[in-house]
Amino acid sequence: MSEQHNESNTTIGSTRDIENSQIGTFVSYIVSLFTWWQFLLLVGLMIVGLVGLNPFGLQDRLTGYYHLYQNQAVEGELLILIARFHHQEAEVQPKAIAEEIKEKLQEGLTQNGLAERARVEILSDQQTFRKTEEEEITALGEAYGATLVIWGEYDSLGIDLRSKILAEIDHPLERKIDRCFEAACPETILAPPNDYELVNIELPRYMTYLVNFTLGQIFYADDSYNQALNLFDRAIADVEPLENQLKQEPTDRQEIERNKFYSSVLNIYIYRGVIYFKLGQYQQGIEDYNKAIEIQPDNVRAYNYRGQNYNNLGQYQQAIADFDKAIKMLPNNAFAYTGRGSSYAYLGQYQQAIVDYDKAIQIQPNNSVAYNNRGSSYVYLGQFQQAIADFDKAIQIQPNNSVAYKYRGGSYAMLGQYQQALDDYDKAIEIQPDNVSVYCGRGVVHFTQEHWQDALTDWQECLANLPADDPRAEGIKNLITQAALAAEQQ
Repeated sequence: MSEQHNESNTTIGSTRDIENSQIGTFVSYIVSLFTWWQFLLLVGLMIVGLVGLNPFGLQDRLTGYYHLYQNQAVEGELLILIARFHHQEAEVQPKAIAEEIKEKLQEGLTQNGLAERARVEILSDQQTFRKTEEEEITALGEAYGATLVIWGEYDSLGIDLRSKILAEIDHPLERKIDRCFEAACPETILAPPNDYELVNIELPRYMTYLVNFTLGQIFYADDSYNQALNLFDRAIADVEPLENQLKQEPTDRQEIERNKFYSSVLNIYIYRGVIYFKLGQYQQGIEDYNKAIEIQPDNVRAYNYRGQNYNNLGQYQQAIADFDKAIKMLPNNAFAYTGRGSSYAYLGQYQQAIVDYDKAIQIQPNNSVAYNNRGSSYVYLGQFQQAIADFDKAIQIQPNNSVAYKYRGGSYAMLGQYQQALDDYDKAIEIQPDNVSVYCGRGVVHFTQEHWQDALTDWQECLANLPADDPRAEGIKNLITQAALAAEQQ
């Protein structure tokens, strides 16, 4: 039986070898009939034939790949990508919504001087997305390198439109360095919502609003804050006439449309508030967050951000009240615990600040800001080893963290470890050359080690970059005088 089985396998194997040999001979024969370019042409024609038959959606896929290849954003370009709008009934042909939006956006780009840097493209006919398919459109938009994507669907009631920013728009807060010199400095990050939605709209009615809002987002993503403010102001100016028109709608539709519309209006106030923060105009930011809270009283983001603005205005009790509300609405709110911890630190309540930073770190273990600020609080409590451990962790999470290097350098100096202190101050200056307080601190270490000329150089650099009315200026001048006398006597 075994021998018969082996013979059978041998026979089958031989037959397969013969068949493979015959196939190989046939392929070789076919290839020999053509030159190499004729053979490639034949293969191309065969592919074209398959595409015409569209097996397994091959034609759609190749069309999509070709569109992606042709329209990917180049470096430095701002690409707005629009998907054709999906209809609930599959057999209904897509309306020309995408074309209408593209036309108006292109006009807006030209009018606002962005035509050379920004581009609007529409996806191929086969690529439509329901308003709930955010992950799918996001992945495709990222493949294109798009700054913003617009998509949605429509039916007999109107258009459901969604838009989402894909560009990296979360920037560290631009702080005045002197604000961080004598208190724990919050390095919190503020960022507006990255998407919005309009439901059951009649596009012509909302087009101007949509264009101004969208272009405002594009300017924001481009860090062009004043232009973004101008466009958001225009969009807000459209709100009152749109609200008056909404009142004419049937009650059921009016309520749905009004709620969604005001959600997008709320986003504009959040955007403007963040921009005012970046420009150091904290009171204007507070006023916009007030309006956002008026529209949506339980908006956690608005309370978080208004609290941060109060911190920067030195109104710490108001900040604490806002963070309290934010935490009550969202208990696992690392942002609010970090911000409230900074409020307590500014008030000199360092132990209470540490309690909040502990909670923020428990919620968000990789929160480098909380480690930074908790370390700063330990510094003010004279607990330098605990401070160094926190700054170590902050640097591990965020290697280019100049604030952590600065405060760790100060901690090493207080422990008499001067070379480690100088190394950290050098690294902080390498990362952030315009950080005034680092030069001041490094000058102290040089002076302690009797490096008079180095101390003099650092303090002169520090003084040169301090505002004329800075209360520290007089003290720095006295230190410069002492260093200069010591250098002369050396």
